[in-house]
Amino acid sequence: MNCPKCSGLLVSAPVPSLMLTDYFIDTADVQAGESEAVSCVNCGYYADAVTLANRAKQAQEQRLIHEAESIVTWASFTLKQVA
Repeated sequence: MNCPKCSGLLVSAPVPSLMLTDYFIDTADVQAGESEAVSCVNCGYYADAVTLANRAKQAQEQRLIHEAESIVTWASFTLKQVA
């Protein structure tokens, strides 16, 4: 598996127990191996279920902001044309 940042080698990494309690990850999932993390040996990139969910949420929020800005720009341009 390759790192998305540097294309280096990703290896399995332990999920810190602090994250398991802070973010309410079900410990049964961890025991079943469903909650895994990966870390890059070259650059230190780290990804687990919590970080990936946060990154996806942030990307979605940025897309919504961009769409809203586009609508506002289009509306102001249209209003200038009508006036």
